[in-house]
Amino acid sequence: MKKLCWMENKGSVTIFIMLIMPIFILLSIIIMDRANYYFEYQHFIRENYLAVQAELRNYDSDLFNRFGLLAINKQSKEYTYKKVLSEKDTLKASIFELMQFRMINDLSISSLQRIFESNQIQNIQTVFNKIEEGIQLKDRINEEIRGGEIPSFKMVNELIEILIEYGLFYEYPYTSLDEILEVDFSNGEMIQLEINSEIRNMQVDYFKYFNIPRENILMNKYILSSYCIDYLAYSCNDNKREIYTSEYVLTGITHKNKQRWIIESEIGALRMVVNTITILLDEKKMETFLINSGGDLRLQFLYVIFDAIKMTIMDVEKLMNGQSVSILKTECYYADYLKILLLLLPEEIELERMRRCIEEQLQIDLSNCYVEVQRKGEFYYDYQFTEKYYHEERFFEGSFITQ
Repeated sequence: MKKLCWMENKGSVTIFIMLIMPIFILLSIIIMDRANYYFEYQHFIRENYLAVQAELRNYDSDLFNRFGLLAINKQSKEYTYKKVLSEKDTLKASIFELMQFRMINDLSISSLQRIFESNQIQNIQTVFNKIEEGIQLKDRINEEIRGGEIPSFKMVNELIEILIEYGLFYEYPYTSLDEILEVDFSNGEMIQLEINSEIRNMQVDYFKYFNIPRENILMNKYILSSYCIDYLAYSCNDNKREIYTSEYVLTGITHKNKQRWIIESEIGALRMVVNTITILLDEKKMETFLINSGGDLRLQFLYVIFDAIKMTIMDVEKLMNGQSVSILKTECYYADYLKILLLLLPEEIELERMRRCIEEQLQIDLSNCYVEVQRKGEFYYDYQFTEKYYHEERFFEGSFITQ
């Protein structure tokens, strides 16, 4: 009886397995088919993206080495080439792509060198972190003082250690760091410490420089002018190196003598304004001119103009000889004055002249240089279990411009 019961149970299990097995096999085939589709589709995407990146590696090396711009010439019918470098918007975007790395580095390094001339600084980010750590430590100490507590000696000592190493990056009223230990915390006196104003401004440049909207005209002009000076080169004196340099961008003239004369005139006009304002703000000199003119204000004004002209002639001569002439207590050389004058040039004119400079120096046509590549890919898949057939067309793009 027991044997018969066991045989009946065994037969039930067998029947159940026979019923379930086809369903299990069917689901397995569907899952495997779907998985195979997924892996082939991912391979299709990866293969096309790699092909686009491989095509972008064939950029014009001369253009990149000389002017830092990435562009590619038409080389294959498999690809569609877009955004020619001769277009003003594309050229501007390419320059921004390059200068976003150059400008951050230049702004941060130059500021650090001006404030702390040391070979020990290896990582700007590390310096910023230490500076912020000092401020946070100061804030914690002052917070405890506000709560009626006396901060621990350990916290105060940590702050002093940071100030010993990075003291030049801060502003504080103490003549020596020992005075911080003498602060009477029991009377609620707090530690006065702030980041150096120049470092604070430089931090903004370092972290947020290229988060500024592209509608910021002044920032756009500054970047374009910097690129023009750095990459198109310049030559004071007689412009003996190249005709198509920053001087051409500024004047639009290829004749050397006329180019030089116009630049000297524009720099002279700028210096004339600066020198006149400087003289008018100099009370001692104005008093001397008033005495020499016998109290005649018109004659005093002539003295001012004459002195400003004399100073301007000397300043222009210094600049053209490679010497510096300061503006607002900042030493500025010939290239700096060119950059200031380029800021006044309309953006469209500046970009058009820069394009011509690049073409003339490399003897190329930027209308044949592209910054974006597109590839059309077609994916086919025939499902094994069903008669379903899948077909998809997809475009894959690669660009030298990320913004």
